[in-house]
Amino acid sequence: MTKSQNWSLDDDIKASLADIANEPSESDTEAPVQGGDGLQHAGLPMPGQAKRGSEHRQAVRYSVNWKIALIFEDKENKPTYHGRTQDLSLTGTGMLTGNNLYSESPVIILLAPPPLHLGERQKIIEIKAHQQYVVYSGASRCWRLGFAFLEFKDDGFNVLRDRLQHHQPVTRTLIKSTY
Repeated sequence: MTKSQNWSLDDDIKASLADIANEPSESDTEAPVQGGDGLQHAGLPMPGQAKRGSEHRQAVRYSVNWKIALIFEDKENKPTYHGRTQDLSLTGTGMLTGNNLYSESPVIILLAPPPLHLGERQKIIEIKAHQQYVVYSGASRCWRLGFAFLEFKDDGFNVLRDRLQHHQPVTRTLIKSTY
């Protein structure tokens, strides 16, 4: 699929949205480039160009525990897997799940931040992403999948940015060696 093609929610994705919306909810920068295809591009390097190592993350990260769904668009029957977010930023996220999953093709991520106020309608953020890694997390006893965001559907980038403003960023302290 090229960036000029318009991708939309199909029945499988709509079903995943319904699954996420019906689950009980828990409370818990770079500007996008608007393409002519109605998608917001995250302004990230293309897959394979991401820096590696501990200093490759430059976006502010937030430790939120939101519902997340992963959809493999290129697979038959478009399988969907559910999990929780970890270290979410405007440019990517980690996903904790019970499944060992990896795709070299772009995937669809559906983020489901809990509403800020009682009675408020939950907003689902649809994002096209590239998977960066999969590792087993012994501490969490599940698989951790890392994703770099490529494109946001509609105003998804603005919704995510506005929603993250209500959370405290994760602060990292460097441990100095005494050697």
